[in-house]
Amino acid sequence: MPEKKHDDAHTLKRSMKIREVTLGGHKTLFSVLKADEPVATLHFIKGFKSSPEYYADFMRDMADSGFNVVLVTLPDPGDDVDFMESYEDIMRAVCVDGALDKVAGGDNLPRVLGSHSTAGFIKSKFLLDPVDARKIASRYQGAVFAAPFYGNPLYRLKFIRPLTHAYSKAAGKIAVGTTWLERQFVRANDNDLSEGEKAIANHHQAVYMDGPTKAFMDDLQSGRRFYTEDAHAFPTKFMLADGDKVGFNSLSRAVAGQLNAEVVPVRGSHSEHRKTLEGRAMFAHLLHRVLKEGLSRKPRRTPGPWDYDFAMTGS
Repeated sequence: MPEKKHDDAHTLKRSMKIREVTLGGHKTLFSVLKADEPVATLHFIKGFKSSPEYYADFMRDMADSGFNVVLVTLPDPGDDVDFMESYEDIMRAVCVDGALDKVAGGDNLPRVLGSHSTAGFIKSKFLLDPVDARKIASRYQGAVFAAPFYGNPLYRLKFIRPLTHAYSKAAGKIAVGTTWLERQFVRANDNDLSEGEKAIANHHQAVYMDGPTKAFMDDLQSGRRFYTEDAHAFPTKFMLADGDKVGFNSLSRAVAGQLNAEVVPVRGSHSEHRKTLEGRAMFAHLLHRVLKEGLSRKPRRTPGPWDYDFAMTGS
């Protein structure tokens, strides 16, 4: 369905302003949009390789749904931005330390936490740490993950893994911007390319991201680390699109099972939460659900055992 557009009067009434900020020692961008009658504040951390301007309709729809919105951008990897450590610094400043708690006003409003793609993976890591999980659960009423990214299980097969890991290590030492890898990010979003060519570019990106995501998945699968009661009791929803060609829903479902999160399947793509009216409406609906659950903190089911076969095959 076409994206929802807003008339000029609505745009002028509540315009989206993009500002620069230093979070965790790194410069990045954030945007704020306030609701007319807010019921809560949404902190949303978006994945990298997309402009915050793409989130204009998303922010307006969330504001129309009663949320003050604080949108935080993960900057593109480069000379002064490490792919994973810098992102964790930025997200820790927002989610754990509360660096942007006052920018939207409404100090007495409850907060909810949203994320997309790589940001969802990092949020999963934070919730795996007992201290961070307790802090996040005390600061937010709940969280919604849109298409979290946990790597590509195909690159972890016995005969393919050594090659992909060697490339991932090498690529991690090269500043992204003029490299072959950067061209893969561009190709993945080039509408002039075929779907097959885009899929190949997405797979190339997954190789680069495999190192940190694999370590996380291995820790869960082996039982070396596990989610604590603070994380289990924290209301969480995973919004997973059936046409996602970037993330792998089998891995997301496996993590959701360990985190005690509800999986909500939708039709669409990796960025369904912002691209269509239906996607934005579903995301707003899930925000209201975790807000309600968080304010009541109802008992939640006991998570099931890890099923690695399901995570690898989706069956």
